[in-house]
Amino acid sequence: MEAFLASRHIALPAGAPDDAPACETICGLGNRKNERFNRIVAANGAKVYGSTLVLIHDLRAAGIRIGLATSSRNAALILAQTQTAPLFATVVDGVVSERLGLRGKPQPDIFVAACANLRVPCARAVVVEDAVAGVRAGAAGGFALVIGVAREGNAPELRAAGADLVVRDLAEVNLAAIDERVRLKRDSV
Repeated sequence: MEAFLASRHIALPAGAPDDAPACETICGLGNRKNERFNRIVAANGAKVYGSTLVLIHDLRAAGIRIGLATSSRNAALILAQTQTAPLFATVVDGVVSERLGLRGKPQPDIFVAACANLRVPCARAVVVEDAVAGVRAGAAGGFALVIGVAREGNAPELRAAGADLVVRDLAEVNLAAIDERVRLKRDSV
């Protein structure tokens, strides 16, 4: 939230995590956004991209553990709504970040914490992100590969932020393609 506001030259005091949604602070604004988000999810449900599920199932079938790293405090709600919680061996979300004092994106802390939980070195992990700040975090963390998903037509921004590979949808990648890109990246270093 803070990075979003700063990118628009809006300055608000940080506030505290328990600020009321009407409070004119970053935390208050975040709490207001969460209230609205929760109402939308309650009314409309949550949807997942089928291609993302296919890739996750393929990776899991190959014995690869999957972690979810998100700055959202709503991960549990979305995982429950979509019945996808069992797909993830670890979840590092906004609630975990607050408890552990992890810095938000573009810092790589949530991805690093997910790797630690999975007992996988960052240099052997792949980050998949659709946000510029998340791609920056992946690029800063020394990961084997950072895949940017440009569903919003933001491919140039994701590349500029450090994505090693940019796709419009995860249907464009599979385990063999990921392995090949990781090998090419290692060979170029």
